[in-house]
Amino acid sequence: MESVERLSGYSDGLHVIESINKIEENGHGYVDFSNYSTCYKFSNENLIGYYDKFNIKNGRVLTVCGSGDQVLSSILYGAKEIDCFDSNSTAYYNMMLKYYGIKYLDYSDFIDFFGISSKDVDIKKIYDSFKHRIDNKNIRVFFDLLIEEKFSISCLYNNDTENMENLFYNVPYLIPENYYKLKNIIDNAKINFKQSDLFNVFENFDGKYNFVNFSNIYDYVSNSLRFCIFIDKAKSHLEDDGAIMINYSWSKPHFSNSINETAEFIGAYQTSIPSCNYNCKDNLNSIMYFGNIKR
Repeated sequence: MESVERLSGYSDGLHVIESINKIEENGHGYVDFSNYSTCYKFSNENLIGYYDKFNIKNGRVLTVCGSGDQVLSSILYGAKEIDCFDSNSTAYYNMMLKYYGIKYLDYSDFIDFFGISSKDVDIKKIYDSFKHRIDNKNIRVFFDLLIEEKFSISCLYNNDTENMENLFYNVPYLIPENYYKLKNIIDNAKINFKQSDLFNVFENFDGKYNFVNFSNIYDYVSNSLRFCIFIDKAKSHLEDDGAIMINYSWSKPHFSNSINETAEFIGAYQTSIPSCNYNCKDNLNSIMYFGNIKR
């Protein structure tokens, strides 16, 4: 975890506050594409809809960090080691805040702290109740500084209230019994984070994986050929029963010509999963994957 250790809670916190101030000055239409940008509070993918399709239990996972929900879901589904990456360092801090929140808060306090409930709560009071138990100095300093300066964590996010009603149908650990299951096993898995973009991730991590999750990064890739070549190389990092989730799509399988062409070029498959909303019976979303999944 070399690149994690070099992160400094104090200097990173200052960078994040600077980024937040720029966004507040310029409006939320302003996007700060820095290493310390605002981040996603929760995933907008239906993680419940696809995580149990992959052979994760007792395995090794590589995933984008993003909101941190892919990492935490990997632990819930039984992974023993998770390598995660993101070009935005703020994503790492958000993931670790959730990690410590799950570890030390009861379910209702966690929901209140992250603004999912409709209650008017004192965020700082909840943070103060568990901050002394955060044993990673950088995480502690980062959030001490941020919350003291901004009094809330809501300014950290670029999707603070978007589609919050869908979260309980999409994010597995937000189901109460899963939350307490995760709380009990959260220390059973090793988490490694490195600041990295997609195309140099295998320069930062090595070995083979049971599950690789690239979320919907494909949607932001400008060079499809480069992406296809990268995925072809990524296949060599799979265990025999492993699989790559190459892309998450908010459409039915085979709906997009560009996605179909990419899947055909790299020998990938598409399968439907339930929609990311309260009407989860409709198979309106899909994943593109390579490798072995559960039938």
